Amino acid sequence: MQEYSLSVIVPIYNVEKYLPECIESIQKQTYTNLEIILIDDGSTDKSSIICEHYAQKDNRITVIHKNNEGVVKARYDGLKNSSSSFVTFVDSDDWISKDMYQNLMEHIIKDNVDLVSSGITRWYSDSNYLIEHDRFDEGLYTDNDIKQQIFPSMIASSKDNIWDLDPSLCIKIFKKDILLPIMECIKDSIFHYGDDSTVIYSYMLNIKTLYITHKSYYFHRHYRNTNTIAPYFMDDNFYEKLYYFYCQLKNILSQSEYKNILVKQLDFLYARSAKLGIRKYKQSDFQAWYALNFTNDIKYIFPFDKVQSGSKIILYGAGMVGTTYYKQITKISYCTVTCWVDKNYQEYKELNIEPIEHIKNYEYDYIVIANANLTIYNQIKKDLIKMNIVDTNII
Repeated sequence: MQEYSLSVIVPIYNVEKYLPECIESIQKQTYTNLEIILIDDGSTDKSSIICEHYAQKDNRITVIHKNNEGVVKARYDGLKNSSSSFVTFVDSDDWISKDMYQNLMEHIIKDNVDLVSSGITRWYSDSNYLIEHDRFDEGLYTDNDIKQQIFPSMIASSKDNIWDLDPSLCIKIFKKDILLPIMECIKDSIFHYGDDSTVIYSYMLNIKTLYITHKSYYFHRHYRNTNTIAPYFMDDNFYEKLYYFYCQLKNILSQSEYKNILVKQLDFLYARSAKLGIRKYKQSDFQAWYALNFTNDIKYIFPFDKVQSGSKIILYGAGMVGTTYYKQITKISYCTVTCWVDKNYQEYKELNIEPIEHIKNYEYDYIVIANANLTIYNQIKKDLIKMNIVDTNII
């Protein structure tokens, strides 16, 4: 199988702290027939020196030094200079499991697909990470499957306006001959938001086969804690940049025979993203706005008035109330859940729920009991107090 070469393109800008781990994780792949293209996008730190250091020791590595023009142009320059029929991307502050390309190339070749998509690990720390994947079933999708099953919700699901097909380019393997014309069209676009979405949803319009696996091999490093707001939401020009992305992708989707269903999804995604942009305003204003716009269909509301923003909490209860609380606070990055416990933790393996006695192993400001039954709440509170937990820390 390894007679098929894979080009791995890594755009790089001022990431000297994380770059060695990134490059070495690619070098250590069990799938060794790789062309590794490092695009030094005008770095002003030691990144360019690090690139050359690794290139001298591994003849699979090519380094391209260029003026800073942004990640879209850097990816295009790497793609244009690649020699393989199959390509993928890695962000220079992330890293990958050693068997990632072995497993994904197996699907590319065995099933002869135009695209393979895998899961992703959102990594905050060794003890705080979230594994996500496409919200379609695993397996092979042919042309009709893609049109009938993928297109109706790939950009925004009717359930929650969130994509069902993760737009990240780094968890996919592409065919160069399909991807290059798409990148050629947008190479000079100045994206600050939505560049991955523009590429992947355009690519989907040009393929006949797709393989989806839920397995995660890619580790996406998050510098901020889960309780802080992403920098692009804080940008004073966020709405201008969001509108630019919307216009770019709408123009592409409008040329498809499926434009009605796809543009509709884009509209919902745009509306949702616009709402999230209000997160930059002071917490009291945002909480009031959030209550008006997000909670009309939610029966159980997280106790925002009792838990300070940015707090560390232990969530007690993984039933309907607990999962509803968890979705609310993670959706707006309100606070950090250091541990999630339940008496029947074995029933919730997919949520990484822990036994109650593990509470003593974690730091927290509050323990939030997620239960709608007041009698059960009072009993749980008594049990926690017996564990020497301070009464005022129990919400």
